[in-house]
Amino acid sequence: MRNWGTIASEVSSVVSPIERLVRAAAASDHDMAALLQAHNDLRERRARHHARFLKERGYLREGVSVAQATDILWTCTSDELYDLLVTQRGWSPPRFARFLADFMINALLPPAK
Repeated sequence: MRNWGTIASEVSSVVSPIERLVRAAAASDHDMAALLQAHNDLRERRARHHARFLKERGYLREGVSVAQATDILWTCTSDELYDLLVTQRGWSPPRFARFLADFMINALLPPAK
C-alpha cells in the first residue's frame, strides 16, 4: 500500500493538470465529456481489478466487500483528490502519498497484530 500511494501520487502529479483541463472543457464539449467518462470508467475497472486481487489473496479486512474496496481505491486515485490536497491546499507529493497509503491501509486491511 505504501508503494501504491507513492505511485498514485507520482501519476497524479502528471495527470491532474490535464484532467483539470478536460474536466473544465467537458462542461461545454461533448467529446471532452466522453473522454472524461472514459477515463473515469478505466480508473474504476483498474480499481475493481486491484480490489479483487486484494480479496482473492485474503488481504481485505473482514466486512470490506470488493465493491467497497473498489470505491475506496477509485477515490484514492482520483485527480480531484490530488488537486484538492496538493494543488489547492499545498501538500507536498510525499505527504499526499503517505496520506493515501495510510488511508488505504486503515480502510482496507486488517488491523496490524
